[in-house]
Amino acid sequence: MIAILAEIARRCGIPILLACTALPLSGCMGGAIAQQLASSMLMQGADNIMHNAYEAQQREALNKRVLKDSSPDEYWISFVSSGFQPISPSEEPLPAEMVPAEQAEAEVSPFVRVEVWNLLIGDEKMSVLEQAYTRGEAELPPKNEWAGLRVATGGLEGGQGQAIIFLVPPEIGRLNSGQLAIVELGNDGQPNIARYLAR
Repeated sequence: MIAILAEIARRCGIPILLACTALPLSGCMGGAIAQQLASSMLMQGADNIMHNAYEAQQREALNKRVLKDSSPDEYWISFVSSGFQPISPSEEPLPAEMVPAEQAEAEVSPFVRVEVWNLLIGDEKMSVLEQAYTRGEAELPPKNEWAGLRVATGGLEGGQGQAIIFLVPPEIGRLNSGQLAIVELGNDGQPNIARYLAR
């Protein structure tokens, strides 16, 4: 029994002294502890032996493996042997007489459909109105009527572009977030002005 415990202890890395002290304890009060200790050492030793045997079997199978001798895949050959072919530029003669292209000015409607995001209030609203006032906007009411004037921000319908800030005249009424309005885009620094509610 001591020889078996010594062999298991040697393979498991457990000191022989611990294995030898477990056997005498089996006769005294700590017999159950000694039996558990011996059982645990036996199981650990058996696990290590099985693990080493399995790894040895796997190494042997890997070393004895026979590689299949087959011709290379045609796609692999074409990939490995592919290269860049030189391309020579083709020269075309210029036309005898250059004809200038007619530059037709595209007519762009100043009215766009804008989805309302929110209304500006307080200092933001006053800042926009002051800027419009300093540029001399003709449609801007006098300063004492600015309290009834609304300023809104929005974006082009269906677009994810830049925000558009526009004035909302009192006759249009209050705009809610998500509503569509027809806005006349101002040119030369003039403010954009909502003209109608979109249906």
